[in-house]
This record gives sequence, structure tokens and C-alpha cells, in this order.
Amino acid sequence: MHDDCDLLELAVIVTDTELNELESFATVVKPTAAALRRISTDDVLRAMHTKSGLLADLHAIGDLAPTTADVETRLLEIIGRWKAAGVTTFQIAGGGVSHFDQHHFATWMPAFSAELYYRPVDISQFAEVYRRATGDRTFDKRERKAHRADADIRQDLEIARRVWPFLRDAVLAGLHAPRTGDEALGSAAELLFEYSAATANPQEFLARLQGFHAPSTLAGMTHIAASLVASLATASGSTPEDVLRAALRQLSSEAKPALHAIG
Repeated sequence: MHDDCDLLELAVIVTDTELNELESFATVVKPTAAALRRISTDDVLRAMHTKSGLLADLHAIGDLAPTTADVETRLLEIIGRWKAAGVTTFQIAGGGVSHFDQHHFATWMPAFSAELYYRPVDISQFAEVYRRATGDRTFDKRERKAHRADADIRQDLEIARRVWPFLRDAVLAGLHAPRTGDEALGSAAELLFEYSAATANPQEFLARLQGFHAPSTLAGMTHIAASLVASLATASGSTPEDVLRAALRQLSSEAKPALHAIG
């Protein structure tokens, strides 16, 4: 991450919890003299922003482009309208937001940053964890990044719309479905195999689950796995360790090569 990055363009899509688009806003941002110097001397940046059309748009609007302060004011107006409508939590979401956007907003737009919930939803982290744990590319981006704010965030939103049903229908529906103790233990192996990774030691696995924090790349998947284990244990009247032992016994007899270790 570069601390000398500059804001050249911004796009926001406001959604509800079902990821329905409620409002959107996109704008170029007046570049600083330092930003223009950096682009002019960096072949990679100049080529990327030329190909995307961003440089042409910046030159076309010239001094009429809004400043970072102007854009922050507009974002605060958007938040103000939703606050008036009763919304109390504003959570930033997208690809790379946990290590890039959230950090830079604190510097570029401190008043806007102060309105954001401290935990971002970084969909790229989920996609990366899922790919590494399973080898499956279901949630990879289907097209190359356009390197334009509105197009890129819409691409991330499209991935989120594929992830949401996967988590809700496949995982959460399974967690809350009525089942006997035997059924819960019997299905634990299948669910853990599909949505998490396991080690040969249940105690070690539980300790690792509890040790991850929100900024971790694995946080989303490990929180899901931890909730899954706890719910199955509650439903079956067992301990989390018993649920994992049952899962590992079945996995060891069916698909040893398919196990992935968290580490």
C-alpha cells in the first residue's frame, strides 16, 4: 500500500442488505499538482489511466473538477439523507477496501471516514480464501478490471451478489435447519469439507479459529466455520470438539487428499 496515493476518481453505490442498488454517485476528482507529476513520470500509471480514459476525462473537465473536499461534502450529504431515513450503520464494502480504501479515506476524507463502521466488507478476501481453500474459481472476477471507479465497484458488487446466495442458502440454511443430534454430527463432515479447512487436531483447529481477527484475510471464512461448528454442537447436544472429531473421522475415510490446512 502506498501512502503517497492520490484520489483521482470515486464511485459509491448504496445498497440494502439484499444488495439492491438504492443510489449511486460517481465523479472524477481534481488531481493535485503532485499527482499529475507522478502520473507523468510513471510509465505504468500513465499507460493505465490513458487506456481507461481517466486522463482524458480529467483533462476534459480541467479546473471544473470537484476537489477532494467537495466530494467529501457530497458523500456526507448522501449519508445525511440515509440517516434521516433511519439508517444508523454505514459499512464500506468492495474489493480491497480493507487494506486500501478504508485506510486512505481516514487521510483523504476524515469526516466521511468517521461515519463508516470500523469493519469493512472486503469481498475480494472471501473470493481469495475460497479459491485457496477449494481450488475453485467460482468467485473470481469474470472480466479484467476497467480501472475506473464505477465499473470496478460494479464488478465487485456483481461478485458479492454471487457470494450472498452461496453463504445464505448453502451455509446459513444448513445451520438453522432442524436436525437430530445424529443428523447434525453426520452432516458436520460434509459442511466442514465444503466451507472450511481442518487440521488433524480439533483443539488446534478451534484455537486457530478463535485467533483470527477482523483484518485477517481469513477472517470471513473462519468466522463462518466457527459459527458452523458452534451451531452444530448446540443442535446435537455435543461439544465443538466432538463435532470436529466426527467430521475428521468421516473425512479421513473419504477424502484425505482434499483436506487443506489453515496456516
